[in-house]
Amino acid sequence: QSLSPADKCYDTIVTWQDSYDRDPSFTFLSGLMEASSESISACEFLYRAFHLLSGT
Repeated sequence: QSLSPADKCYDTIVTWQDSYDRDPSFTFLSGLMEASSESISACEFLYRAFHLLSGT
């Protein structure tokens, strides 16, 4: 029996913490930090920050 690539690579199940338990200001700041570290330019950072602020 052949396994899918996902079954070969990921043998574990991850249970994510419910986001409602977190402090909203911490979630916002961590989102901004992630956006700044992943952005290549200032324009891309503003785009990511806008999406974070708008909740989409």
